[in-house]
Amino acid sequence: MVQALSHGQLPQTLHIDEPTDHVDWESGAVRLLTEAQEWPETGRPRRAAVSSFGISGTNAHVILEQAPATPPEPEPASAPAEDPGPVHWLISGRTPQAVREHADRLRAHLEDRPELPPAAVSHELSGRAQFDHRAAIVGTHRDELLAGLHALTHNNPHPTLTQGTALPGKTVFVFPGQGSQWHGMGTRLYHTHPTFKKTLNDCADALTPHTNWNLIDTLNNPDPHTLDPTHIIQPALWALMIALARTWQHHNIHPDAVIGHSQGEIAAAHIAGALTLDDSATIIALRSHTLTHHAPPGGMLSLNLTPHHTQQLLTHHPHLHIAAYNGPTNTVIAGTPQDLDTLQTHCTTHDIRHRRIPVTYASHTPHIETLKQHIHQQLAHITPTTPTIPFHSTLTGTQTTPDTPLNADYWYQNLRHPVLFHPTIQTLLNTGHTHYLETSPHPTLTPAIDETLHTHPTPTTTHTTLQRNNDTPTRLHHALAHTYTHGHTPTWPNTTTNTHTTHTNLPTYPFQHHHYWLNNPTTNNTAHDDAFWATLENTDPRQLATTLGLDAETLTTVIPALAAWRETTSARTTLSTWRYTVNWQPHDPPQPSGDLTGTTWVVLSPEVPPAELTSALEAADATVVHLADTAQLPATLDRHPDTAGILSLLSDTLDVLTLIQTHATTQAPVPLWHLTHNAVQTTPHDTPPHPDQAQTWGLARVAALEHPTQWGGLIDLPTNPQPHHYTQLTHHLTHAHTTHPNHEDQTALRNTPHHPRLTRTPHPTNTTPTTPWHPHHTTLITGGTGALGPHIARWLVGSGAEHLVLTSRRGAAAEGMPELVDELEAQGVRITVAACDVSDREDVAELVKSLDAAGHQVGTVIHAAALMQLNSLAALSVEEFRAVAAAKVAGARHLDELLAHHPVEAFVVFSSIAGVWGSGDHGAYAAANAYLDAFAARRRARGLPATSVAWGVWGSDKLPDAVDPDFLRRQGLPLIDPETAFAGLRQALDHDETFVAVADVDWARFLPVFASARPRPLLESIPEVAELLAAARAEDATSANEDGQLVERLAALPAEKRDAEVLSLVVSCLAVVLGRAGGEPDIAPKTAFKQLGVDSLLAVELRNRLGEVTGLRLPATLVFEYPTPLAVAGFLKGELLDAAVSPGVESVSWEGELDRLETMMTSREIAEPERAGVADRLRALLVRFDGAGTGGGGGDVLDLVSDEEMFDLIDKEFGDE
Repeated sequence: MVQALSHGQLPQTLHIDEPTDHVDWESGAVRLLTEAQEWPETGRPRRAAVSSFGISGTNAHVILEQAPATPPEPEPASAPAEDPGPVHWLISGRTPQAVREHADRLRAHLEDRPELPPAAVSHELSGRAQFDHRAAIVGTHRDELLAGLHALTHNNPHPTLTQGTALPGKTVFVFPGQGSQWHGMGTRLYHTHPTFKKTLNDCADALTPHTNWNLIDTLNNPDPHTLDPTHIIQPALWALMIALARTWQHHNIHPDAVIGHSQGEIAAAHIAGALTLDDSATIIALRSHTLTHHAPPGGMLSLNLTPHHTQQLLTHHPHLHIAAYNGPTNTVIAGTPQDLDTLQTHCTTHDIRHRRIPVTYASHTPHIETLKQHIHQQLAHITPTTPTIPFHSTLTGTQTTPDTPLNADYWYQNLRHPVLFHPTIQTLLNTGHTHYLETSPHPTLTPAIDETLHTHPTPTTTHTTLQRNNDTPTRLHHALAHTYTHGHTPTWPNTTTNTHTTHTNLPTYPFQHHHYWLNNPTTNNTAHDDAFWATLENTDPRQLATTLGLDAETLTTVIPALAAWRETTSARTTLSTWRYTVNWQPHDPPQPSGDLTGTTWVVLSPEVPPAELTSALEAADATVVHLADTAQLPATLDRHPDTAGILSLLSDTLDVLTLIQTHATTQAPVPLWHLTHNAVQTTPHDTPPHPDQAQTWGLARVAALEHPTQWGGLIDLPTNPQPHHYTQLTHHLTHAHTTHPNHEDQTALRNTPHHPRLTRTPHPTNTTPTTPWHPHHTTLITGGTGALGPHIARWLVGSGAEHLVLTSRRGAAAEGMPELVDELEAQGVRITVAACDVSDREDVAELVKSLDAAGHQVGTVIHAAALMQLNSLAALSVEEFRAVAAAKVAGARHLDELLAHHPVEAFVVFSSIAGVWGSGDHGAYAAANAYLDAFAARRRARGLPATSVAWGVWGSDKLPDAVDPDFLRRQGLPLIDPETAFAGLRQALDHDETFVAVADVDWARFLPVFASARPRPLLESIPEVAELLAAARAEDATSANEDGQLVERLAALPAEKRDAEVLSLVVSCLAVVLGRAGGEPDIAPKTAFKQLGVDSLLAVELRNRLGEVTGLRLPATLVFEYPTPLAVAGFLKGELLDAAVSPGVESVSWEGELDRLETMMTSREIAEPERAGVADRLRALLVRFDGAGTGGGGGDVLDLVSDEEMFDLIDKEFGDE
């Protein structure tokens, strides 16, 4: 029929020798075509209908319409042949293999059709569906675009090619401070991009009242020093960043949050909507002018040190101050020039990487305090507005609120106090922000952000905009390509697709031909079944009577009961996949393959640790260092660099929090183990859990997510451990240290070790309750006016409650309470609303006293009070922890004690899955909920009713601000609807359960995020998780095979050709990073990376590319430790050959380590005293090595060699670069 529409001819009807006699062919207007005939033009499109009837009665009907006439192809627009403009080719697939196959088919197709314009190909590819695995090829000429396709086909790097995988999450625009400037920045983009040009002109107009220079003229000035003065460069950068941000927004890349560094906050505030353009221009112009003309002399120095080590360093330089916390190992120091000179000399002497920042003031320190009055006066008329985009302040480390207006005082504080950039990035990471886009002429903060992201378990990425000496349209295309390949949907500059609106035939998607078979259904629901249940749910007796052929009157009383049964059954089916519990499974004690020789273990305990513990560790040849004060931990780790682990015997949760925070400041990757006593109950016969100890488990589970590189585990001992328990403990630690880094990280030591496993419990053990629960007497609901309180109250009324007491801190003054009371009382239920802070024992006692006086006996308690206040562990204060924990912990304790004389039949505590398996930013909340779970078990052990339900996140019309439903859904935790939740609560009460977790978890989404930093054995018994892990292992095996092919190829080469092979790999990756197509001949292997133009950003990119190609996990400092392509190649060869010689076994890469030693000794000046010490050590090592290899000899000869001869020998053997 499609052909008939196209060709204007109706085909003859087939098989019509005997037309059916069930149709009256004579009187109607319907007839069969006995022969083909013309389908004439009538001025309207031709239309036809096609119907298909299935054997079961299904009818599919489609109406087709003639396609509109194709307009003639317009003449291609004339353009300069030498510069056709950048073109983007977008390719995506459901798998990486599909992307490569698609590229290969497209390349072959285009090579056979040289007449196809690249822009037409771009237009066609851009209109296709976009999948998660993506590639973008950007170029200006056909040959380089085809070269990019060829590289993509073979999974090789190429300057035109960008690859990535779409990531969920929110986007942050990052605005740096000073340092991204370069001569001529933005000038080419100004002449080629209308949005950028207009915004820059607007910024120039806004600056005019405050400056005696013109922005556009200054940017185009041929003198490279025009931008040097602070009062010029800061406003110029401000304008560039705003123009670039508007350019991104023009291309459909919008921020979910903004963050600025120092002066960058001024541009960020404007983009957030917190400042008008005029006010923003006023602040940047007057601020920079003040720094230039009124600030006392000073300077700034960037250090590659952790904040902890920087603080230690500054104890010897008291007049210097930390001005910025940029990253895990990057801080900025400021002070007088003389003090900075002294520190700089110290850093050079002690090989501390540093860089002097070219400024003449010491901002973000007390030096600025002399400017306070001046800044307040200059900016008094600023009128900040409410942001429309969340503005995350690097002054406070948090998102701004209406209580923190961006007024004159804020901008003084911004200049006076340290920049908390790194802590603010951590806060953004923990709230679902995964894309970080630096809107600047050159990326300066991206390396620090990358270093922070590298330690976080969630997949994340950074994006950059322009680069030094590169602000061309092609550069903008590459920047857009990077956002596209990581999940964004940019609109592209109208340089290629305007004139190509017709269809271009290109190869279609390369399907992977996997078979997907439906399992045979266990039941066969017919259409009659569906009709019956649909009618029943409508509760219409007449309709159901018609369906069943019965009298409607006889069904009137039956239908409500059947409908209720149907609803209950449906909810039970859903609940069967939502119910979980924790089972403790016994395991054989681990058998470590070695001992703890040469390691130090720090035991943190206010008192002397148990002698049995110390003896067990020392029996394994470990050195034990007792530490009584957490504050001493950083210094202790500095004194003992061989520390293999920290054992915490702290029992107070706040002390544990302080320990986690202190350890985090050191950045030391030393595992922290938490030892508790009876925090968990492994079997019904085990001692009931201690709620206070259980808090440590809840808190530490969050630490495992937020600080994975410092995570050891949780080990629970009996109340009175015996010597064999400490032996088990030592074996467990030894096994983790020597044999299995991805160890069981949660263990209870009883007669044998037990490990927890989360398991699904579709139904309670007793499926038919003997005494169904009913809310007798008075029901007390804490948190009764909060987000869940009204839902709970309505459910209880529907369950037959007679009297409800709703409590909260605000009581009847809470929003919506009068309407709720009227609604419930209209159903004949008595409602009491009381103001009561359950964390205050006197308040609870007063409430109970009033109930006693009125003769009200409490039969049911539902403890749902909660304070949802999220923060990372690093930023969590003691006061905040206490506030979050008080409502749940103290509230449960007070209710338990003060209602002891009441006939309580059900005591329900609303807990959370955060306490079961941890959740980022939920440290205090997880600890409090872990307490409730243990509290319920302990109360039950006393013979009292208790039920703890660890909920997922409820759907509610009063969700806390901290809850983002879309983010949770993307993370695999969709909200649970209250109706199904209450069915789960009813089930738990009917069957008198002590604990159950109820949560809707999409494990396919949740597991990759939750287990990205390390395996999480707790979850491995969930069937979906087991399948995902098996699939991941298979994929890893495939990936390892691909990486192994490189290793095998290298091992198969003659020794003399291996160096060239690896060097070629390094140089090709370096060429891509530097943007040089086919750049191998231009890169000398012994040229330092710095001379080649590799800055810190490109260093990270090179490390990442080499890691992808080789399959090795490479250090962030790769190009600093191996400063030439040749040195990196030597290191990589050693690592790769090591894998070839001993696959699957970790061993020392001797060749790589010798290359590293060579680089160190030939690229640094060594002072004479240190030179002698190094020579002595080298002699000793050579004696040991020669003796180990030959059985002796060589030592006497070495004794005769002088220091100078030793260094000459090293130079001769290794060569002097």
